Amino acid sequence: MKRGAALLLALFGLAACSSPQPPHGVPSPSPTHSPGLPSLTVRAVGSAKRPIRIVQTRRNNTREYELLARTIHSIGAASDARVRLSDVRVTFTARDGSTLVADSPYAIVDERDGSIEMSGGVRAENKAGVRLTCRTLVYRRGTQSLHGSGDVHVYGERGMNAVGRTVDADIALSKVRIE
Repeated sequence: MKRGAALLLALFGLAACSSPQPPHGVPSPSPTHSPGLPSLTVRAVGSAKRPIRIVQTRRNNTREYELLARTIHSIGAASDARVRLSDVRVTFTARDGSTLVADSPYAIVDERDGSIEMSGGVRAENKAGVRLTCRTLVYRRGTQSLHGSGDVHVYGERGMNAVGRTVDADIALSKVRIE
């Protein structure tokens, strides 16, 4: 079992006693069936002082991302789950150590394809002060790449200012392609 999936399963076990209603206006993740593994439905609520925390690590035990959220709703087996979250902050860490902090109202973590889709208006910033805003931002775990869409705006402290419909970038926002 993947380390991230095992962590999610442990989180689900701790959070199983809470059963809040999911936020209105957010599409529910589609239930999936995994042969041989039980399907789990988990709902939990954190708070501003004690948010729900998920940490994904790489094989060499370095952090890939840390995700903080106010609510969580998961459907599926741990290695196959689609986890819906609200009031989300993700700190992505690239293999070279650069980081990007992204905030959004909603996100879906898909364990099957290794993605995080942040939506509802995303704001992200790296340590150098380069900022990215867009409606939707997708992180792909395998390539550590970002794809944003909708009202894309990338700007920085040294006068950089670019707008477009889509953006493809690395976590450091050092390699950015806007269309």
